[in-house]
Amino acid sequence: MLDLIAAAGGARAPVYETFVRLSRAGVTATIPMELLVSNPAENIYAYPTDVLTLVRLPQSFTVFGATGSNTQITSPRKG
Repeated sequence: MLDLIAAAGGARAPVYETFVRLSRAGVTATIPMELLVSNPAENIYAYPTDVLTLVRLPQSFTVFGATGSNTQITSPRKG
């Protein structure tokens, strides 16, 4: 799958915010791109009928109440 992602131009979002979604024969599975990159066993072969989608899901939280304003804050990356 990583070769296919690279051939399509790669992920545009940071790897820690990117999830890989594979649909095959009516079944869909999603894994974090970090896991796909760090664990070679997860890098499976893609078949011609597969649909591969990269999904960006930024980690954030929303603050309400005594903070003085309602806002959404993106979590900083640790590590």
